[in-house]
Amino acid sequence: MYDAARQIFRRNQNQNQPTATTPSRDNNTLNREEQNEYTNRFVGWAIHNVYSHWKYDESDINECDATMEFISGMKMRHDVAIVDRIYMKECYSISDQIHNRGGLTLVSMEYFEFGRKLVSKIYKSFNEERMNNEGSNSLKKAFNEVDGDKELKLCFLHCDKITDLKEEIKMEIMKAIIKKTLHAMSNVAEIPPR
Repeated sequence: MYDAARQIFRRNQNQNQPTATTPSRDNNTLNREEQNEYTNRFVGWAIHNVYSHWKYDESDINECDATMEFISGMKMRHDVAIVDRIYMKECYSISDQIHNRGGLTLVSMEYFEFGRKLVSKIYKSFNEERMNNEGSNSLKKAFNEVDGDKELKLCFLHCDKITDLKEEIKMEIMKAIIKKTLHAMSNVAEIPPR
């Protein structure tokens, strides 16, 4: 059996996925600095990826614009973050402040708590114990567990206070972000279909 805790956080050299520091302990929780780092590195990457690859119905240009505006609201630019004292103190990990030269997609303040909860739930759900007990089904079960989390869904919906995008589209976007974040954190390319 391989050391899953280290394997989960290794960067796959064949994919353009982010990497993060491996936690120094063997329990299934992240401290605040790790949550901030993982949120910006993994959730930020997932948001960027969803924004870049979103498939929409070209017949409804208004819905397309609203969807892209909604996803854009989840991102924050580095030059904006560094002048926001609250963001710098509460959300921007020291490691990311040092290494980011403007290319990292930062998670906006409005979605940051959702991001923290997401990475914490993934970190707790997809772990070495689950992999040992459930083998190849562990990733699929972890995804279903996180995707079905009602607290996470409510947190995500509560973040958006300005758009009138349909809840169904928001949930589709959230699911894509969960999937991509889980993939990045687990270093896996695809979750098997349900």
